[in-house]
Amino acid sequence: MLSVNEGIVYSCSASTTCNVGNGPVGMQVMPYGSSVTTNGYLCKSETAGVTCTVQSTGKGFLVSDTGVQSIG
Repeated sequence: MLSVNEGIVYSCSASTTCNVGNGPVGMQVMPYGSSVTTNGYLCKSETAGVTCTVQSTGKGFLVSDTGVQSIG
């Protein structure tokens, strides 16, 4: 599970409490090539993974099948 605050990525570990599971029922899937902007964040769905950045700083993260990578 990830949390982003001012472009800093925090991830769950054995020392933190995380509630990781399936998304809510009825949620839409973001097709490759689509994006969504909300509350100052821009998230894009691409074949390489999902990238989310803080629009004002460009900092964020990429979530892919190989892991999580910080951006910026």
